[in-house]
Amino acid sequence: MAPPNRGDTAFPKPAYRGRSLADIRPFQGLRYGPGVGADIGALLCPPYDIISPADQEHLHSKSPLNAVRLEAPRPSARGEDDGGPYVRSARQLDDWLREGVLISESESAYYLTEEAFPEEVQGGARVGLYARVRLEEYERGVVLPHEHTRAGPKEDRLRLMQATQANLSPLMSLYRDDGTLGPLLATWRAERPPDYAATMDDGTRHRVWVLLDPALHGKIHDLFADRPIYMADGHHRYETALSYRNERREQPGDHGPDDASEFVMMSLVDIADPGLLLLAFHRLVSGLSRDGLDALRDRVGKLFTVEPRPGVPLSAVGLSDLLAEVVSRRSEAPTLGMLDVAEGRFSLLTLRSDLEASELSPAPTPDLTRCEPWLLHHEALDSVMASEPASHVEFVHDLDAVASASADGQCQAVFLVPPMDLDLFEALVRQGQRLPPKSTYFAPKLPTGLVMNPLWGSV
Repeated sequence: MAPPNRGDTAFPKPAYRGRSLADIRPFQGLRYGPGVGADIGALLCPPYDIISPADQEHLHSKSPLNAVRLEAPRPSARGEDDGGPYVRSARQLDDWLREGVLISESESAYYLTEEAFPEEVQGGARVGLYARVRLEEYERGVVLPHEHTRAGPKEDRLRLMQATQANLSPLMSLYRDDGTLGPLLATWRAERPPDYAATMDDGTRHRVWVLLDPALHGKIHDLFADRPIYMADGHHRYETALSYRNERREQPGDHGPDDASEFVMMSLVDIADPGLLLLAFHRLVSGLSRDGLDALRDRVGKLFTVEPRPGVPLSAVGLSDLLAEVVSRRSEAPTLGMLDVAEGRFSLLTLRSDLEASELSPAPTPDLTRCEPWLLHHEALDSVMASEPASHVEFVHDLDAVASASADGQCQAVFLVPPMDLDLFEALVRQGQRLPPKSTYFAPKLPTGLVMNPLWGSV
């Protein structure tokens, strides 16, 4: 599996430096072979960052071939000397390739996917195109991020990448179609049956077409050459891939600009796809001193018009109803929902229209003043918590979990945040703005196991 030793030639400066165009390539993906069955739904797993310990145990017991054994292997048993989870993941990948559980595509391909969601999920279906995308520093303006990252997850993913020499899970990235690629991919899906499929426990159905046509490859490559790519989900893994690429450049060997480590696997989704769902994380505040909590209430009252909402039940249904009102009101002004847990008071918060300019921090761009997460963090939470080193904010997407934490007194305040508008998201990303943590929740998450990207060899 490991790349061959190619000698001691130093890494040359790639010829593509100085370009500002996206470089999209097909690749020989690794995927489950025909011997595992026609439907591989039971073998897929979520991305690493949403796999809880309970999920990890469930997925391990679900099937001995589940991709969780690569993506998030269980910790070693006490006293077991097996090299640790990263080495175990690499050995499992080797074993599955040797046994034919996983196969390598015979030719380079793009992988066209259609995710059909259960009826209760808004959007219906989402189309993605799995491809290798050349890694570029953000400053180049080719791949555009929207959030900052933390060191811990990047260290974890780098160690896994070093051990397996593969991208096991896809990054979700967005692009703006000009009306050319969508019809092309729709025609392909309509005229040909999928090459393989997967049905998940929640009813989501994945169909995958392996696109081997060189003429189609050229069209796809050219269509992406004049448009930026927006990172949606996978900032940590993208920056990890940059670190891995840089490591590979420093190692002895005859590397070049088409080395597989110069690329990362992405699922590319049209930002106008009706199946692209942008949801929200809510903020649970805890650990504030009495003075700190009073300061937060005072700051919220200065920034927002506070409209009490008595009678809202402390349940997922009650929170959902309040969030629906938040969403309906935000067209008038940035709007949030708030639960003051200590006082048991629900409120609707609307940014005051009579604020003096001095009341708000200078915004790098006026568009940020329409962004609820930016307003909440920069104008309220960050200023109050600067003097509260023990305080923290927890980011929770699920309203049942929000209701449970509030009812149990695990937090002092809850801020319900509406989903960000996609047009605002695109405008801010194009302007180079980084948003507060967990400002977006793109859903549903892409599974691990539909296709994987080997980082040995070249494109």
